Amino acid sequence: MTAAPAPHDRCTAGVARIESCLDELDAALASGEAHRIETQAQDLQRALSEGLAVFQQAAPDALTPDLRQRLQAAQSRSQSQLQAVHRVLASTGRALGAL
Repeated sequence: MTAAPAPHDRCTAGVARIESCLDELDAALASGEAHRIETQAQDLQRALSEGLAVFQQAAPDALTPDLRQRLQAAQSRSQSQLQAVHRVLASTGRALGAL
């Protein structure tokens, strides 16, 4: 019988997943491919929701200062990406409006 991962390990994996999704969204934004951007934004949303569930279930000390710092950096990145997504959507909307 395999033991469940420790709360700290689950939190670490959750943060790593969020960071990975942020990297993928960065790449999608750089590509300018609307479908890819949408897919990666949805993946990030799922990772954030799953991460939140993990953090809420974990013991308070499972979220170490290092993990908290990584989450704060991820929050800053996600806010920047949100602005970039809005710019892409506005640009796409203008292009479609011109057609």
